Amino acid sequence: MKKLAKLIPVLLCAILILASVPAFVFPAAAETDAMTKAMELIYEGILNHEAEIDISECGLSTDECKEVLTNFFDIYPYAFVADRSKTSFSYVSSTNTVTVVKPTYFYEADDAKAVIESVDKKVDAIVSKMKSSWSIPEKLLFIHDYIACNFEYDLSFQSSEIHSFFEKKKGTCNSYCMTFIALCNKINVPCVLESSQDMYHAWVRVQIDGQWYHVDVTHDDATPDKLGRVSHAQFLVSDKKISDRSFFDPHYGFETGYCTSEKYDNAFWTESTSSIVYLNGKWYYCSSEADQIKTGSFSSLSGLVVHSFDTMWSADGGYWPGCYSGLIAENGKLLYNTENEIIELDPSTGATRSIFTLSGGQIYSVFRDAQDALIYVKASNPNGENQSKNAFTVPEPPAEPTEFKIRFMSEGVEFASYTVKKEDVIPCPEDVPFKRSDDRARYEFSLWSGYSSNLRATEDRDFTAVFSEIAFTTAPQSTNAPSTTRNSTTRAPSTTAPASTQPANTAPASTAPASSAPASSSVPATSAPATSSSQPALTSTPAASSETVPGSTRDESGPNTPDASYSGDPEVTHNLPVKSSVSGSGSANGPSTTVADPEGPNKDKEPSSPAKDALPWIIAGAGGVVVVGGIIVIEKVVMPKRRMKNSSVAGTDDSDDKDNEERK
Repeated sequence: MKKLAKLIPVLLCAILILASVPAFVFPAAAETDAMTKAMELIYEGILNHEAEIDISECGLSTDECKEVLTNFFDIYPYAFVADRSKTSFSYVSSTNTVTVVKPTYFYEADDAKAVIESVDKKVDAIVSKMKSSWSIPEKLLFIHDYIACNFEYDLSFQSSEIHSFFEKKKGTCNSYCMTFIALCNKINVPCVLESSQDMYHAWVRVQIDGQWYHVDVTHDDATPDKLGRVSHAQFLVSDKKISDRSFFDPHYGFETGYCTSEKYDNAFWTESTSSIVYLNGKWYYCSSEADQIKTGSFSSLSGLVVHSFDTMWSADGGYWPGCYSGLIAENGKLLYNTENEIIELDPSTGATRSIFTLSGGQIYSVFRDAQDALIYVKASNPNGENQSKNAFTVPEPPAEPTEFKIRFMSEGVEFASYTVKKEDVIPCPEDVPFKRSDDRARYEFSLWSGYSSNLRATEDRDFTAVFSEIAFTTAPQSTNAPSTTRNSTTRAPSTTAPASTQPANTAPASTAPASSAPASSSVPATSAPATSSSQPALTSTPAASSETVPGSTRDESGPNTPDASYSGDPEVTHNLPVKSSVSGSGSANGPSTTVADPEGPNKDKEPSSPAKDALPWIIAGAGGVVVVGGIIVIEKVVMPKRRMKNSSVAGTDDSDDKDNEERK
């Protein structure tokens, strides 16, 4: 046995079956330079399809080699061409130093090379969609959303590496992780595999500015798959948030202490359940909490509303809670969906237009797929039942108009209209509109609302006439006192009667009318002389009546009744209230007078003339001459015959009444 032992070569080969090693093991906190060098040599050897890869120069122990191989398959996604469970190594027993690693391959040499090149091109194609100016968080967000939108979880658990993931568009959590790591390697972002044996699940950790953060794309992509839906609840989160038991789908059974930064735990993307898109230097997303499109800031990590819309997704007898709009950036515009429409939004102007309407069914998202096709998702409900991918295109916008219709509107009626070329100055009508007066006021044209002299035509527009209101003033009411003398010039010729005449039923100038004051009071006499019976005095105003007076005009210098109306129209209708006295304004030659009727407005009066009853204001001159809107009218006044008791005023006994009757 001793001789046989001497014949045993110094170099011993030990085959380590890695199937006994857990599928996902957290990598060493600090790898030595020798271990890093060994992984680089192994990776180069696998890419060259070498049967034996010499790593003797690294001087690794067997334990170190086991750790290197475990981490190697978790860090280098293209190592999928070799079988992790059947890769072995050889070592020198006397020194416990590993010299050779012996991979077992799934593919022949040429096939392995072709498969790796195919995967690498697809990874490069995704990276080419990123902008070099993006920060690391921006690039990671793009990777996250791209994977979640274009791949789905394999419920058959057959696909677990990157090649089949790209081929089948589905895979397990390991496929999601390897693809994410491959993309991170391309943009030089440190990214390692994280795992939990208790959850039988894997995700990744990424490093930003020296801090590590969890990213679990698998859990952010709904299972079963909901096309176009992307959660961001587990993107760049801390140990605290990803393991929070109050948080949906908390993680457990992993080694904590590496992701302590909470910087991104409540960033703007957490309120979005669809792709976040980049357009003209800004990131846009649909809020899942409201019908809103927002911009997200990577500096403040907050969102700002740029567009709001109103839509609901109906269900049997109600509506589904939440917003199920997706977002696409296309041709400098944003595309989003409502329940049954796809809308194009220009975020710079806020202009929108409908580009597609679904007849029957509901739209639960829009997104851009891996082939850059525009996709809308038709489904029965937000749970993904009966969902289907449907391509659509954006129709050409309508031709820009070269002329615009300009209308000037007055009282809901078109007053004038013009067809104006684009950017030409909009003309203003030469004439001005009018508005009929009413029983309160008359109206004068003020301006065209929204119009200015240098305004240019950029769209069809209507301008509305604005009128200023000029209210009628209320005439002063005289009771038991003389009116003030009219100071303004009357519009009719003077009609003062000769001083030698006096109406038969008018009291002498030295006494007050019996009904206007007590016997002890003294009231100025009327301006009319008391010697003539040829000129009748003013009568009391009868009950209100309505009369159209052709060509009547308002006397601006005379008193107004509260309900009098003025208009420049051919016909004006005047409505007068019932009054128990007549107030007239004196002519230029005398003061006004008030004649009171102690027994009511209808006692012993003559039937009134409808034309005279409807007059809005009266200007009384001496001798009973009346000027109405420039028309001279002579009226007759019948004085009351009732005796005044205990009166010291002369001419109030029965003989006077009888004498008055004879005079009549």
